[in-house]
Amino acid sequence: MKKSRRRKTGNAAENRSLQASYTAVSVLTILCAGAGAGFSLWYRGEGNEALVRGVITALVTGTGTAFALLSARMTRTLFADNGLHPWRFFAAYAGSLAVSLLLPLVRPYLWPVPFFFVLLQLTSETVTGLFAGTGMLLLSVLFCGEETAGLFFMLFAASSCTMLLYRHTDAGTRFVWPAVSQALLHLLAWILYALLFAHEEASVSAFLLPALCAALTALVTAVFARTFLLGQLRRNTERYLDINDPEFSLLQAIRTKQKAVYDLAIHTAYLTERCAEALQYRTQAAKTVALYHRIGCLDDTESEWPDVAHYYVDFEFPQEALTLLREYIRQGREHPESREATLVYLCDSLVQRITALFANAKDATADYDTMIDTLFAECEKNGIFSASAMTLAELHRTAELLKQEKLYYDFLR
Repeated sequence: MKKSRRRKTGNAAENRSLQASYTAVSVLTILCAGAGAGFSLWYRGEGNEALVRGVITALVTGTGTAFALLSARMTRTLFADNGLHPWRFFAAYAGSLAVSLLLPLVRPYLWPVPFFFVLLQLTSETVTGLFAGTGMLLLSVLFCGEETAGLFFMLFAASSCTMLLYRHTDAGTRFVWPAVSQALLHLLAWILYALLFAHEEASVSAFLLPALCAALTALVTAVFARTFLLGQLRRNTERYLDINDPEFSLLQAIRTKQKAVYDLAIHTAYLTERCAEALQYRTQAAKTVALYHRIGCLDDTESEWPDVAHYYVDFEFPQEALTLLREYIRQGREHPESREATLVYLCDSLVQRITALFANAKDATADYDTMIDTLFAECEKNGIFSASAMTLAELHRTAELLKQEKLYYDFLR
């Protein structure tokens, strides 16, 4: 009991510290935007009217960024482990802001704007990165003194499309396609701006340097994204090795509290892992859902998300596991949507049926093939698969994989 109280006290202190960090980052984001814009305009001697206009614009964009960051934290949509490291985003924001205020000193085709959009996205999430990047681009364009509307629109379009290119990449993705696409989008944005708004002469030599700058920006973006994601992958892999270990403290707490729940979780996780590997799903994330979706047993309650979310946050579960657990606990037990949640539901239901059969008679003879076919037929009849992302081919393959585990089912007696 004393240990439990100390843990709760420590978690509360950590939460207060994290909340204080988010508050500080939000305030500093707004102040840095206003102060940076004000100093830049004052140093260039733009005049009082331009100074007031620029500072107010910067404060508005900074406020939007701060609000987006806090909203992402509340909805737990921050990418990877960014939710635990708000100062990482602030460092990226402050550095990007400083460079963006210097960009008006050089020609627009030298602006590495897409890189900043991706940098801010990876250190937060898509909406926050879009707010922050758009605000910085707006300040750069307003201060450069050229055709503002066309330059802003073209670079914004190229940069936001680049964000979408990197939104669904991971460390195992080939980065050639996003990098080449980014370079072409960046170059196209500059060519359209030069021809339609700056009225420059169209020639190969005129666009040679912009093409080189676009290619260099794309290369730097791809290298940074891959390095960042590889580091995140290593951290997630190490964390999965810890939390999915049967000897992990949280699993052992479940075992001590209710051994039946622990045994059910272990068996479900085994089947889930075997099937997920064969189907090339997110194996470790699916296994985590199988192990921990009944964490509410520690408090003798049903696992409802608001009541159990603190366990996953306190023990620093990877973000993809948090997302799947949240889905599964909220509606996945009745209407799974993701492929991993559907797989966990099937494996969990099958293990429950087999253990219930052997609980009544350990020597009972089970026709596992018929039991699996019946389970899938009932799920289809009851609409369990209606919202699932699993295809019919994947469901059929899952049934085949489960039927291959007959020897394992005998251990459930």
